[in-house]
Amino acid sequence: MRTHQTFLILMFLWISNCLIGQPTQEIKGLVYDKDSKVPLIGASLVLTGSDTFGITTDLDGRFLFTAIPVGRYTLRCDYLGYSSYVTNEIILTSAKSLNLEIPLLEADLELAAVTVKAKKFGNEPLNELSVVSTRSFGVEETQRFAASANDPSRMVLGFPGVQPSRDNRSDIVIRGNSSIGLLWRLEGIDIPNPNHFARKGSTGGGITVFSLSMLNNSDFSTGAFPAEYGNAFSGVFDMKFRTGNKDKTEYTFKAGMLGLEFSTEGPIKKGRSSYLFNYRYSTLGILSAFDIRLVDERTSNTFQDLSFKLDFQSKDYKHRVSTWGIGGLSEEFLEAVEGADNWRSYTDYLTRDFDTDMGAIGLTHTWQVDNNSYLKTSLALMGQQVNFRNDTLNQDRVATIINDESYRNDRLSFATLYFRKLSSKTALKTGMFVSRLFYDLERLFLVDNQYNTFLDQKGQSTLIQPFASVRTSLNTRTSLVLGIHAVYFDLNQSYSIEPRLGMRYQLNAEQSLRLGYGLHGRILPIGSYFYRDGIDLPNLDLGLIKAHHFVLGYDYVTEKGIKFTAEAYFQHLFDVPVSTDLSSTFSLLNKLEGYARRPLTSEGTGRNYGLDISLEKAFRSGTFFVLAASIYDSQYNPLNGQSYSTTYNGNFTISTVAGKEWTFSSKRVLQLGLRIMYNGGQRLTPILSNERDPFEPLDPILDESQPFTVQVPHFFRPDLRMAYRKNNPTNSWIISLDIQNVIARKNISTVSRDFDPDLGQWVFSEQSSLVPVLTYQLDF
Repeated sequence: MRTHQTFLILMFLWISNCLIGQPTQEIKGLVYDKDSKVPLIGASLVLTGSDTFGITTDLDGRFLFTAIPVGRYTLRCDYLGYSSYVTNEIILTSAKSLNLEIPLLEADLELAAVTVKAKKFGNEPLNELSVVSTRSFGVEETQRFAASANDPSRMVLGFPGVQPSRDNRSDIVIRGNSSIGLLWRLEGIDIPNPNHFARKGSTGGGITVFSLSMLNNSDFSTGAFPAEYGNAFSGVFDMKFRTGNKDKTEYTFKAGMLGLEFSTEGPIKKGRSSYLFNYRYSTLGILSAFDIRLVDERTSNTFQDLSFKLDFQSKDYKHRVSTWGIGGLSEEFLEAVEGADNWRSYTDYLTRDFDTDMGAIGLTHTWQVDNNSYLKTSLALMGQQVNFRNDTLNQDRVATIINDESYRNDRLSFATLYFRKLSSKTALKTGMFVSRLFYDLERLFLVDNQYNTFLDQKGQSTLIQPFASVRTSLNTRTSLVLGIHAVYFDLNQSYSIEPRLGMRYQLNAEQSLRLGYGLHGRILPIGSYFYRDGIDLPNLDLGLIKAHHFVLGYDYVTEKGIKFTAEAYFQHLFDVPVSTDLSSTFSLLNKLEGYARRPLTSEGTGRNYGLDISLEKAFRSGTFFVLAASIYDSQYNPLNGQSYSTTYNGNFTISTVAGKEWTFSSKRVLQLGLRIMYNGGQRLTPILSNERDPFEPLDPILDESQPFTVQVPHFFRPDLRMAYRKNNPTNSWIISLDIQNVIARKNISTVSRDFDPDLGQWVFSEQSSLVPVLTYQLDF
């Protein structure tokens, strides 16, 4: 009898725990017209997961689901006269409410009965004018990618067309293009390189200053982007900050082998305004204590960054003002080998100080002019400082400066955008970007016991970029985007007038064809204009690098959430700066970083062509995958007119990203993830002499008559991720282990060579071995 009573009591307690202890949370948000941004009243929303919940939007277009059990859900939104919106599976945790913004695209009522409605996959571009080579990505997707370090620039290495080649750098090489052709945009305005340890004249570095705690869904483009993007020829990161919680205060604390992070958000005035702050401090000292080196055993690194967004909305919701900012500080120091008796090579007694700082602060005002139009205006002040110094030590450890570089780039930018919905078929978007560029650039180098000035320039210039685009539906299957972008740089009165075109043809609900074309121009990295030859500035009049992009794409989306995409592309680059010396094969297209230190002429060309394919499964039923492959060819022509492979011409890339999630209860979830990257090795120029380059002593003298004819071994790197999440009634936590390069294969660096004193010759530099990153995150 007692056994029976005990069993009933235990059963009662277990059921009570399941019912009473079940964590719940709320999902809220806004439904609005994707074009005009006008809130939509009475839109129907259905939430499907462990149960089904339904609701409609209120008079302000807002909705609120309360007391929803934590877990994964899909949300469908329908509104008369608009295309339906369905999310991929979204995760609801016990610690933080979900705030969703749902844009609906108006359908043509006259053609609604016969229009072919395309199936949605979930990664369609946020920018409706982006027709080809663009996809959106979200915070959770970035977290799911193994060894992404919660960094968007490392996450996109698993996308088609992107070529991974470095373990400790985030240079984005797209379709055979130099990373200098990439544009970074934040909150609608172009920003300088947002990376810690940013290299001069580059768009990459170590890791971006963006924390996932700050980010909203964003777009990534790999070519033929629409007219509102300019001053770029390879790709675009269009980043967006999310808005903080306007109803309650929430916190996140994160600790791991890369450092500490804290964020907070909450209402300033409940329901109308909010704040969102994030601070991160990181040191690689923990990894170094385990003898794990991302750079090398003599190098120490620290970085920190701060981000924020304040958002204010008027009572009638017609005016919205936001203030946002990012800032990052990073320091790297290379020590000399301990003990002068151990010095066997030049680099043993070489030290390096490498410091980078960047920051941007902006103010954005959005005015809902009427139900069919809005005006968005932004003003931002930005700055970046890069300092790089090399010293050599004598036997008494007294330092001599051999290289001293200081690059200051500031920017005051203004942007305005006007959107007008002309009809349900046609919409207009037009605007302008104006940036005042301020620069103070200096480089001194010791040659033959005498300091030489390679660069010494202080000044300011203006960059102006107007644009206009029109989107229209030609018939029930065909949509067309026409645009034009212009770039004018007053430093040397160079300019570019750039037509853009995008067209989509819907074959049926599952299949579509897409066509894109664009002429894209970019100014040079600013220091390349000011190379000094005595008192002359021979590069001052160089024009913009320009490129014609052609893209033809095909999509097939199945009912089971699987998408096949194929894109063939051709890119012709012209007005490319190359050496004025006919015997030289130098081209700016092959530089990942730095400024040219030789006279150049804009008479070079280049071309990239290839095929990107991908097979992708959206996150459903606990699984997802992205299988991507590219075959391509990347060539350039210097002044002699001959064709050579670029340094990026690896000819193929293959990547696999996949993940599985097991839910043991509403409280406990286990995740496993895998990423495999394999691509053809990049190319280096053979060595002419074992002697060191007198102007770049870390490098040998190269044989420019045979450019990039040495191909390093193929790059291969598998990464793993394991994570466990627990939901409690008032908080949730997740512990994760990401293992970069789980097989400890040391890939070859394509940036530099090392001199081996035992062999008496230059050898390939090796990259990182296995790197584990353990992280704990608490949301409350």
